[in-house]
Amino acid sequence: MIIAAFKNSGIDKIEGNIYLDLSSSDSLFWGKGWMWDDDSSRDFPYMNSLPINKNSIKVVISPSPAGEKPLVTTIPPTEFVHIINKAVTVEGDTTKLSVTRDWINRNNDITVSGFTGAASHPDTLETNIVNPDKYFLALFTEQLKKGGIEFSGKTDTLKTPAGLEPVASVKRPIEKVINRANKESDNLNAEMLLRCTAYEMLKRKISAEDGVKYTDSLITLAGLKGSNYRIVDGSGLSFYNLISTRLLTEVLKYIYSRPELYNVILPSLPSAGIDGTMAGRLKEFAHLNNINLKTGSLSGVSALAGYITSEHGHTLAVSVLIQNFKGNQAPVREIMDEICRAAFLIKSEKDE
Repeated sequence: MIIAAFKNSGIDKIEGNIYLDLSSSDSLFWGKGWMWDDDSSRDFPYMNSLPINKNSIKVVISPSPAGEKPLVTTIPPTEFVHIINKAVTVEGDTTKLSVTRDWINRNNDITVSGFTGAASHPDTLETNIVNPDKYFLALFTEQLKKGGIEFSGKTDTLKTPAGLEPVASVKRPIEKVINRANKESDNLNAEMLLRCTAYEMLKRKISAEDGVKYTDSLITLAGLKGSNYRIVDGSGLSFYNLISTRLLTEVLKYIYSRPELYNVILPSLPSAGIDGTMAGRLKEFAHLNNINLKTGSLSGVSALAGYITSEHGHTLAVSVLIQNFKGNQAPVREIMDEICRAAFLIKSEKDE
């Protein structure tokens, strides 16, 4: 969109340099209490104030004839990353591949290893990107070239000088960001929402701590004391967070009491058996579209929170937290699904 706007403005050459303004937030790229060994996962993003493509990259591995290396491409295509292809194509349709970024040395060397069957379909895996500001600039300058706009200067970060005239802008409704954060359980979107809340109110350089202050305000509005809980990030990736099912339920009740909030939050929650992170769960309720729950998981922790419309037409605020377990989450999730099935059957005295 921005490249097209440049072209429409008659710009076919940029003389000088291109700078990225990251001054609206601090330079901390991870949240408090994030686990260092989660690095390279797409769900563990490096943060900045201008993320692009979820600050991650998709690696597509397409089989070649048996005995040869598979074809490796990226989405988006870019020279910013360095692909090291150690994979091989074998006979048949069995695939076992891994994509790892050199997170120990904190660079963007991406190694593809394992094997893919000559008769298999292309496989797509994802990894996060380190130095997302440089990633943004690389993708931008590559798109300039593809768009026929000449540029030979350098790229860097710099606070925008006063008095400049904008050429183009890109905006999106906040509902789309909330929808992605909840439906896909997208950590980066959740973190950006925390910071954007603070920036919208303060109009200055902000941090996660600034956003948390407004989260504490929400807790107060829900009738509880923020000092009884601990929230340090927007995504819940940190083990420093300390909340309760009561807190989640009271916030859900508060949102329900405000139609202007409820009408935004409800459709953003994954619908059981239909979409998002609940697409594969409670499929027997898909035709009713009446179980809308946000999922959450960490090692040894599984969570659900949202709304269930019972068979008697009652809207229930539901939250379930299970922790301190070891191993696969599937058995724990089945217990949580049974709780949801029981909630669906709840009736009041008036239903007797």
